[in-house]
Amino acid sequence: MPEKSYVLITGATGGIGAAFARAFAARHHHLILTGRQSARLRTFSAELANAYPITVLPVKADLTREFDLDRLIGVMDEHNIQVLINNAGFSHHERFDRVPFSRWQDMVTLHCTASIRLIHQVLPEMIRQKGGIIINVSSLNALFPMPHTGVYAGSKAMLNALSEALYWELKIHGIQVQVLCPGLTDTKFLKRSNDTTGNAHEARGWMWQTPEDVVAASLAGLRRDRLFCIPGWHNRLLVTLGKMAPRRWYYPLAIRFFQNVMPTEPAE
Repeated sequence: MPEKSYVLITGATGGIGAAFARAFAARHHHLILTGRQSARLRTFSAELANAYPITVLPVKADLTREFDLDRLIGVMDEHNIQVLINNAGFSHHERFDRVPFSRWQDMVTLHCTASIRLIHQVLPEMIRQKGGIIINVSSLNALFPMPHTGVYAGSKAMLNALSEALYWELKIHGIQVQVLCPGLTDTKFLKRSNDTTGNAHEARGWMWQTPEDVVAASLAGLRRDRLFCIPGWHNRLLVTLGKMAPRRWYYPLAIRFFQNVMPTEPAE
């Protein structure tokens, strides 16, 4: 058994993933980081390794591709993973039929298939050691699907259900499971997802959180052994009201929010 234990973070070069990496590095945890952009991944890994007395292993990987996923599994075979953070993800805010099916397929592969496989890989050793942490980064959107987000919300909802089942299944083995459901977060994620929320960010600044806020909430939730972590009082209030309100009330509000925050659909 390798002497060192590692935190594995997928999608670690920006946003919430990078904030997790910095938080665990500051706690002197060794890291395995994945990302698709090799230059950024190498630079970020070197930055952390130079700043803290830790080992940082960068693994360039596009987890929608089976070859890259296999290669990452090979790296995991050679290291003791104490914490797994399934953070890699993307969205695409456009009418369902206008997006190529392959794009939706990649989304489901990344959010669902890759996450399941990585969890399946780390569990035997975590169970043997009677401890470990699994964090699945989901989204508030999984609880509140909106127009143009069906596949994203659905795939993230799968992560919610999986995490809830595993939380109770693995508790007896001393393994913590958390599903992290952030709301609007100030990252490059929305820009990559074909979203144009720059104006909305200025207009609704109080609704937005930083990646560091989200990670701080996640780590605090772990200390309390919280299964669902919903960062931000306003997001928790939204979830509470959403559970109380009839669904027929939700849809008009969701559509209005969508029209204000998400891009307007271009004319035919």
